[in-house]
Amino acid sequence: MSSDYKYYRLEDLYCIHIGSGRSAWQKWGVMDHEGPIIRLDYLGYPQKHYAYLPLSLLTALYQRFAQSSQSELRLGDFDDMDDIAIERYGDEQSMLLYDERKILATINHERGDEGYPLLTPYLPELLDPDIINRIAVDPWLDRRLLTEAEELGLGGGGIYDRLWRDRSARWSKEWRKYCDGVMQTNRAYKSFE
Repeated sequence: MSSDYKYYRLEDLYCIHIGSGRSAWQKWGVMDHEGPIIRLDYLGYPQKHYAYLPLSLLTALYQRFAQSSQSELRLGDFDDMDDIAIERYGDEQSMLLYDERKILATINHERGDEGYPLLTPYLPELLDPDIINRIAVDPWLDRRLLTEAEELGLGGGGIYDRLWRDRSARWSKEWRKYCDGVMQTNRAYKSFE
């Protein structure tokens, strides 16, 4: 069974989507999940490009989100949050508050032409075109490249497709080594950090 994992504030149930995957991943800590995947073209990049946040920005996001909270933060899935909302406000009122984006809002959900209006207050760095361009050329942050490396598998010159046992494959030394090789063969790629 697959779950969507959220890092959420109890007071308004605003959350950061931090990954999707197996139900066994519930035991992972927040930094074990892959973290938000950002569409860079919604932030001014000239083409469609899905990327992870670099570690420094991911850490800053989680810290700033926690500092904004007046209550406890939790790791769970949307069902956990929805159950809390229904218990607090009832089914009908929860739906109204959700529609008005007063509860249960995912801050890293893109809004097309608006970009990421709930995310950029936490990460104003994402409004800097230089930052976006640096994210775009780091292979370690390229979501598509990770998927391709997993699909190639070890026999095809990629990485083992089950590196996610204890944490996301994004954090594995195998993925880092693969990206180092990509940067050696293609000088257009550069490390963000």
